[in-house]
Amino acid sequence: MSIERHLVHVAGTAGSGKTTLIERLLESNRSRLLAVARCEACCDRERPAESNAKRDAELARYREAGASSAARYRFPAGEFAHDDFYSTEFMADYSEGILLEGDAPLEYVDLAVHVMRPLPGKQKLLRRAVARGPNPTWEMTGDLARMLAALLQGPSGKRGRHWTLADEHSGLELAQVVVINVRDERERERAESTLREIGRLRSDESVFQDVIGWRGRRTPITAGVADLSDRRDPSLKRVLTRIKRAFNTRA
Repeated sequence: MSIERHLVHVAGTAGSGKTTLIERLLESNRSRLLAVARCEACCDRERPAESNAKRDAELARYREAGASSAARYRFPAGEFAHDDFYSTEFMADYSEGILLEGDAPLEYVDLAVHVMRPLPGKQKLLRRAVARGPNPTWEMTGDLARMLAALLQGPSGKRGRHWTLADEHSGLELAQVVVINVRDERERERAESTLREIGRLRSDESVFQDVIGWRGRRTPITAGVADLSDRRDPSLKRVLTRIKRAFNTRA
C-alpha cells in the first residue's frame, strides 16, 4: 500500500526561529503523524548521509515537541538529492507528513515556508539594482547572449535598474507562507513595514516580473508578524492553520 505524504519546507536565515515554528506546529498538531528532517547542504560532502543521534539537541527538540521521527540529513551543496533522500531510513518510517528544515534536498515540495527576523534599522527587503548583463559564469554565446543582454538593458540600450531581494532572503519570493518573528513589541513597526514589501511581490507588476517572473504564481503570500515564543499569538495561530492545510490536502 502506497503512503501519500505531503512535504513542507521551512527555510530562513540562521537564528530566525525556524525550529521554534516547527515546535509550535508539532505541539498544536492533533491529526497527523509528522516527521522532521534537519537538512544541511555541505560543500565538502560527496555523498548524502543521515543520522538520528539521541544526543543531537535539535533533533531532541523535534521529538519533545511531538515529531513521530527525526533525523539530520546532509547532502552535497549545489544539487538536489531526490532519490537518495527518498531511500533514507527516515523516509522508510511511517508518517503522514514530512517537515524539512534548513536547506532544500528536494526541488519540489507541497508548501514552502520562510521564517525571518525584522530587518535592522532602515534596511529594505526590496532593493533596486543595476542589471549588468549576462552572468559571466553562464556559457552563452551568439543570439541567446545578445537577446538576454537586450532584455536587461531595456529599449534604450542602457543598463536598466531592476527590483531584487536582499541576498540573505533569496528564496523568499517563491514561498507561500512567510513569518516575521518578533521578539519585542518595539520590533513590530519594522516588521509591518517588511510585511508590506512582501505583499508587493505579488501585487506590484514590476516587482513581480523582476523578482519572480516565470518561476512563480500570483497567488497571494500568507504572511504574518508573530512572536513565535508566544503560543497564544493570534498571527502565529493563523500561520499554523495555513501550514496544516498542506497536510490535510488530498488529491
